Amino acid sequence: MIPPQHFALPPRQRLVSTKALTGFGAGLLLLLANVGLALADEEEKATLENHDRWVIGAAFAQDGQTLASVGGESLLYRPGDVILWDTKTGSQKKVFTGHEASVWSVDVSYDGAKLVTSDYKGVVKLWTVETGETQDLEPAAGHWVRCVRFSPDGTRVYAGAEDGQIHVYDVLTGGHLGSAQAHEAAVYGLAVSGSGAWIVSCSTDKTAKVWRPLQLISPTMVEALPEKPETESSEEETETEEKEEAEPKQDADSDEEEGEKDPSKEKEEAEEPAQLLAQASAEFRGHEDAVWCVAISPNGKWIATGGADHQIKLWNLTGEEQQTLSGHRDWVTALAFSPDGKSLASGSHDQSVRLWRISDGETAHALEGGKSSLWCLAFSPDGHSLAVGTHDGIRIWDLGWKPRYEVKADDED
Repeated sequence: MIPPQHFALPPRQRLVSTKALTGFGAGLLLLLANVGLALADEEEKATLENHDRWVIGAAFAQDGQTLASVGGESLLYRPGDVILWDTKTGSQKKVFTGHEASVWSVDVSYDGAKLVTSDYKGVVKLWTVETGETQDLEPAAGHWVRCVRFSPDGTRVYAGAEDGQIHVYDVLTGGHLGSAQAHEAAVYGLAVSGSGAWIVSCSTDKTAKVWRPLQLISPTMVEALPEKPETESSEEETETEEKEEAEPKQDADSDEEEGEKDPSKEKEEAEEPAQLLAQASAEFRGHEDAVWCVAISPNGKWIATGGADHQIKLWNLTGEEQQTLSGHRDWVTALAFSPDGKSLASGSHDQSVRLWRISDGETAHALEGGKSSLWCLAFSPDGHSLAVGTHDGIRIWDLGWKPRYEVKADDED
């Protein structure tokens, strides 16, 4: 077994040519930092404007050319940041203002036309990327909102709030469609499956739960989405994944065939329009402290949770724990599956990032030596880069199979 490789994160860096490294993913090399971004062409380099404020949330657009980051000066009630970065030039594309407190979460719609953000005061904003126009969605009863996610078709926004509720918004109208009391304490993370058929939430009540929205994606919107690239897998694996992806969909209330809907249920839904989330299909218990983050593998087979107990757990969709990944020395605050589903990235307040192999649960790489706590992680859609948000800005690590650069500390003056 190849031992984990460790890379330090020096406070000041420069880019130099290097030979290809061995190990999982052929090495982890820092390309985008507070100082600079190395482009594919070694002769051409662009500078990323020095951004040393907190970055609490980040998300790539599907084309991989834009990275959205949010945060602020601190968790206090000071104006928060919403920034779009050009991943080719490393420069700021747009800066959106309007949040009066630190911004905790961001998501980009599948078509890249919309952003949704939430802040420490409980304000949820919907942004039009091209024009910068913003719309405040109805407040979550004055509670801060730690996480927001679009449905895959872009018609709904899900928001997890301090009071344990998950709120559902209509993107077209901005209206509040309803909410559900999902947890006994604050909801800190949300993840939506690729099909949009189910949602996973996690909370400081030490649990994670699987939910199935009662209002499903419009079939016409599903047909309009680009097909996902095929991944290598055996026929047996494909059948297993399809079965498990379908498992949370077995709610009697939501599986009527078209044209055979029970009239009594139609009346029930009309009388209670706010009940948009079904009872939890599965509940995950096993963490000894708050669960800070959650992620769903691209094939829908695995759910990963990370907690204040320093542990990462992998679950199947029925709530059965499959593996516990140990290695972090502080809260696990961020998780992200690679687009090919073969690895899981984790970030922690111990100032490190780890890449885990899903196949054996071992650490493939440990990125250590950072100077501040990590808040968020996001893989680029092509899986070649990993964005890392910290207390002192944002970095992007190149995970390409043919690394061209290595970052080293500047010589001391």
